[in-house]
Amino acid sequence: MKALITAADVKTTAENHQTILYVSEESIITPAANDAAKELGVEITVRSLSSPNQPSASSLDPALLAKIVEEVMVFLKQPQCPLPPHKEADPCGLRIVKGSHLILEDFNTGNPKDCIKIKELFNKKECSNYSVGIMTLEKTDYTSTTTKDEIDYIVEGTLECCVDNRCYTAQAGDTLYIPAHATITLSTSDKVKLLYVC
Repeated sequence: MKALITAADVKTTAENHQTILYVSEESIITPAANDAAKELGVEITVRSLSSPNQPSASSLDPALLAKIVEEVMVFLKQPQCPLPPHKEADPCGLRIVKGSHLILEDFNTGNPKDCIKIKELFNKKECSNYSVGIMTLEKTDYTSTTTKDEIDYIVEGTLECCVDNRCYTAQAGDTLYIPAHATITLSTSDKVKLLYVC
């Protein structure tokens, strides 16, 4: 009997913090499953059915097995692709991002001294008018020119915001509005966590 692979199967794989979903070559993969796999960073891998002519594990060369194990160990020590946020979704469109599973990723500004981490919570597919995420800055002076209007809510810490040589201080509980095309420097001597909406 052929197995039907759906978007729900892909979602379950991602929720279990797995990045590969193995299916048999007889499986039927729905278009929605392929779309979900791209969105959630899950690779659908087809495994052929085992053949009676395939060698058993006991007939493999021990030196080859040792090399395979060594390569796997090297791979496991490498940084893995970041997992998407764990979300609950209702058919009406309601979404909940689980903060307990949230892992922020390094944000490359081009300056190795910048210590910024970020995680997009809702993308344009889920929230057509906005991009929403969490950002942290630690002992950083970061200058950028915004391409879109942005609202930042300071969750914790103190942030200095400078524009055209004028500086303002925002603390936990404060909200910033940064207009599109403004060049602004965000600075902190400690650590700041903020929620951004673009």
